[in-house]
Amino acid sequence: MWLGSLVVVIWDQGTGQILWQRTYDYVPTQGQVSLDGFLLPDYITLVGFQVTWVGSTSMFTRFSAFVVLDEPKEPMSPAWVNLLLYSCWWGRFKSNFDDAAQAITFGVFFQRLGFAYPQNSAAYWIDIRTTPPTFKLKAVLDKWNEGQWVSSNCVDVSCFTMLALCSVGMDFSTRQLTGTVDPSYSYFLTNPICPIGSDPTPGDDPSEPPPPFPDYTYQPYQWVCHQVCVLTGSPDPPSSTGIWDPTAAQKKDLDGNSYRNPPAHHPNHLWPESVYWQKWIEDEEAPLGLISKPQQTPSNPHYPNDPPFWVLRTWKCRVDAEPWPPLQGGAKP
Repeated sequence: MWLGSLVVVIWDQGTGQILWQRTYDYVPTQGQVSLDGFLLPDYITLVGFQVTWVGSTSMFTRFSAFVVLDEPKEPMSPAWVNLLLYSCWWGRFKSNFDDAAQAITFGVFFQRLGFAYPQNSAAYWIDIRTTPPTFKLKAVLDKWNEGQWVSSNCVDVSCFTMLALCSVGMDFSTRQLTGTVDPSYSYFLTNPICPIGSDPTPGDDPSEPPPPFPDYTYQPYQWVCHQVCVLTGSPDPPSSTGIWDPTAAQKKDLDGNSYRNPPAHHPNHLWPESVYWQKWIEDEEAPLGLISKPQQTPSNPHYPNDPPFWVLRTWKCRVDAEPWPPLQGGAKP
């Protein structure tokens, strides 16, 4: 068996920083070496390994390892590598739950090319013929890899976001909600929101021409229900349950301050489910949160001031890698 020198280099692919390297002498072509002193980063990232053996000949290999917060959670256990490439990029350098969950929610919303809310409000990537419904994850990622926008409503977007969060070790589910609707039309009207796929800060870039009118990417929507991400096992009734909702950005947070991001529950910006649905405060012409009108009223004594569940309630989807022609005019929120 030939002996030679083995050079091991490990680096953070997010920063390019060398994390550890060492040269071992008199190493055989087969066997093991101990990476004494090497510690994985304590934040979400992708770590690269390069191993080179030089002796009578030379051998070279490279591979990568994902660093996440915890073991991936169902239905991403084991996690899909092609999804981890996105979720670790969005959540890179985050070392705690709050920051990582917010960063990944923002990442889904701001991904370019990524999801775009459809004019018909339809779900396109959920197969409801299975129990639970199946999200066509490979089909979506294939479209992105082909450089295409993907039409998706709140059901599609929240399911995908749940999968991205679960893949890095945070246990999330999706929750379908509804509330008091206009009895004449059987829907509620949202505040002006900026749907996923649009720019929530039009006119902020001085290098771009001014928009045709202020906040032109924000408009109200007519919905009968809405789906968001929540922690698995969130309490019922959900009075203080946080929500993570990358389907649309809101101009103001729940204190009336300028926000222009998708709601993502965080100690710095609390988005509890009950007041996210609708919140009235002084000096505001319209309620804050999602719903502009009608005024939300408790429709169930067990859910005071909270939106009741809708259809699928709180759930996790299945995933598969089958090709999927997107539904045209599927289930609407």
